[in-house]
Amino acid sequence: MKSSYLIILVVFLMACGSSARLKYAEKLYNEKSFAEAAKVCESIKGEDAQKYRILALSNFNMLKMDKAAEAFAKVPEETMSADEKLMYCEALKQMGNLTESVRLAQLVSAEAGGREVLYQNPLVKEAKTEIKVNVEEFNSLDDEMTPFYYVGDIYYMSNHATNYSPSSKFKWHDKPFLQISDSSGSYSNSFAAINSAMHDGPVTIAEDAGIMVINRNVAAKGKKAPAHLSLFEKRTSTLKDNKVTELSFCDKQSSYAHPFFNSKTNILFFSSNKPDGRGGMDLYSVVRNDDGTYGEPQAVAGNINTSDDEVYPTLVTDSILVFASDRASGFGGLDLYSCYMNRDGAWSEPKLLDLPLNSTRDDFYLINSLDTKGKYFITTNRDGNDNIYSVFIDNSLFGDWEVQLTNETSGEILRGLEVRTQYDLTSVTSENIVTDDSGLIKAKAEGGTLNIVAPGYKQAQITYEAPAHAYFRSVRQTLAISPITSLDVNGIVKDLESGEGIEGVTVYFNTSAGHDSLTSGSGGAFTQGLDLKALSENSLFDIELRKQGYAPKKISSVKIQSNNSQFDLNSICDLTMKKISVGDDLGALLAIQPIYFESAKWDVTVQGATELDKIAEILINNPDIKIECGSHTDCRGNKNANATLSSKRANSTVKYLLNKGVTQAQLKYKGYGEEVPVNGCICEGAKQTTCTEDELALNRRTEFKVLQKNESVVDTPDVATSSDSTKVSGNPIPTSSSTNNTSTTEVRVEGQSIVLSAPLEADRFNYGVDIQYPSSEAITKNNSLPAGKLYMIQVGAFREQIDAEIFNGIEPIYAERTKAGFTRYCVGMFTTYAKAEAALAVLQKRGFVDSFIVGYKEGTRVPVQTIEK
Repeated sequence: MKSSYLIILVVFLMACGSSARLKYAEKLYNEKSFAEAAKVCESIKGEDAQKYRILALSNFNMLKMDKAAEAFAKVPEETMSADEKLMYCEALKQMGNLTESVRLAQLVSAEAGGREVLYQNPLVKEAKTEIKVNVEEFNSLDDEMTPFYYVGDIYYMSNHATNYSPSSKFKWHDKPFLQISDSSGSYSNSFAAINSAMHDGPVTIAEDAGIMVINRNVAAKGKKAPAHLSLFEKRTSTLKDNKVTELSFCDKQSSYAHPFFNSKTNILFFSSNKPDGRGGMDLYSVVRNDDGTYGEPQAVAGNINTSDDEVYPTLVTDSILVFASDRASGFGGLDLYSCYMNRDGAWSEPKLLDLPLNSTRDDFYLINSLDTKGKYFITTNRDGNDNIYSVFIDNSLFGDWEVQLTNETSGEILRGLEVRTQYDLTSVTSENIVTDDSGLIKAKAEGGTLNIVAPGYKQAQITYEAPAHAYFRSVRQTLAISPITSLDVNGIVKDLESGEGIEGVTVYFNTSAGHDSLTSGSGGAFTQGLDLKALSENSLFDIELRKQGYAPKKISSVKIQSNNSQFDLNSICDLTMKKISVGDDLGALLAIQPIYFESAKWDVTVQGATELDKIAEILINNPDIKIECGSHTDCRGNKNANATLSSKRANSTVKYLLNKGVTQAQLKYKGYGEEVPVNGCICEGAKQTTCTEDELALNRRTEFKVLQKNESVVDTPDVATSSDSTKVSGNPIPTSSSTNNTSTTEVRVEGQSIVLSAPLEADRFNYGVDIQYPSSEAITKNNSLPAGKLYMIQVGAFREQIDAEIFNGIEPIYAERTKAGFTRYCVGMFTTYAKAEAALAVLQKRGFVDSFIVGYKEGTRVPVQTIEK
């Protein structure tokens, strides 16, 4: 028996000198009898560096990293070769001693003539929770690896030694040879004749071609002939005999291993240490001709092969290659990498697969499951032995998404362009990215629609539909964006009183051709590229400044006065803003005309409605501001009657504002009667005033005083409500019953709930209306959209059910269910891009910073840049 022989040999050697035993250990190591070499070294007493070196290298080759690291620690570092230091580095890495492992890697990189070592620290990355890894039940306490399918059943290699004698053990690690087994754990009856006295496998089978290719060790024949691995072919119709044919291109000087056959292309992939490779084991491919002969093997092109080992190639699809490598940039041991074939037929740069597919130990050989979508099998020794694990990867877990940006007008690739990316999913944050030398940005592929905003270019969108096995591949798309010939206009918005810059001010630039908007940054500074083509049609433009808590400001008829590419707006404009404070009169801050009433009436006039709209807008945009609507009369008539009249006028004013979307909590009202005139027009008893009609009219007014948050106003018991009708002298106020309707369904307010009612008017958008959405079911679902061109504002997209309260205060809201299982939520339905853009500015200012414009054409969602084409 082999084990008995080894015991006798060790006892014999112990009687010999240490030098003789060490020489014998070196011989065993060179013959790759690592288990025996380690036992001999362990029998040698004393602290000999060469003993520990052989012991460390033997244990390393047997994948006993704990013992290898322990032995390497006793070898003087200055006597180690670069390769030995890297083995020590790898052993430490797999055992979790990252500090010392990094030191050794840096030492090798710094040595004269040494190679640079890239280092991947597994502790700086977190395992992807979407990837589920489970050990398969058919594993034993021995080794199981490299599964394959035949006639719908799964088979694999195993050294489960139920029918082995010690004489059949593999000298490398003193374990039984690997044989083909089935999922019952028994050595397979189907391949009983194929199993030999040495390693059998990995195996690849092309059932449509009727062949199998098997990997086997070939024993050395003669003292000078090396033992090696080779590839053999067999017809699947002859599985009952043990006859196999060695492939013609295999020679006896190199090893050929890990076959994987793609029957669609008739290409066999394998690994080999052929002398024409880059070092270690490299990946090769060879064509199998129709007559069964093979062509000349070629190294797999691209940056796949390195000076380290690349082994165990498999194909997830015809264009996705997965392999294992022990290059130093991995997490430890062999790690799984994937690459894909691009349109030019070249393989992409290999991508290190995430944790937990990889670990700090050996992870290799990945294949698809035939029966479960998203399921794969990997072989790994993360728990001590080689075992087979199942892996579940949801197809929504995409690989890299590369988008190349080009100039739509010139076709130029846009290199070094800083863009802002916004995604279809609110769970993916926006970010600023600079395109690389190929004009590429790496998009976050979990966002299905990518919105690109770049200075000097129009907004553009592109969509990524996840292909099969999306995790393993990258997709490159090209997006042409339209340039805007622009002038950079710079400015700084400052607080009127403190002189400090104001961050977060929305600055609107309005021309006859449309408008642009931006938000001031740190210190109140901003830069805007204005469309020179639009300005050539109208050299004047208007500027509006808006920020919550400040009085909005409009600067009209601004004229560009520079021939340079940069223009300082502060040189010709007053860009200061007045902060709204308690006691301020909003009417004065907004420079609105006084709200006058006709004599003895309390209806809001047409002129008054125009001015009240300005008050409503600032209150809607500043929900924390609370005002008192104070109404006044002239002195004519009964004093008590005037007090009642003024109260009704104040109440009428409040009703109007409520109907425009201002909340009840922001409004108080008080009727002052004739008590506070703005001039000397006072009536005492029966005495008639001498004031003119125009002078008396000045006292028939309503004023708007900013209150403290807890300040109250006592008035008459009647309470203004948003459900009351409000009259306007002259033309009526537009309501939801107006014409110009589309064929979609309206969401309107009835009490505190949402109901479905009449068709919705187009171009309607309200913010600040006191609306509550009790659940997502209260939001209208877009089963179909009207024909024609439409724009909407997307504010979110979610896979799970959301808390609909996040949309309170906005109407109308629509929901659209996608094929991918997400629900998109959009605001409004607009007939022009300009109207949608105006609504977008309001939403972004109110906190929906990642909302963006989407387009629909004939009821189908399309990129906004194509909607007018």
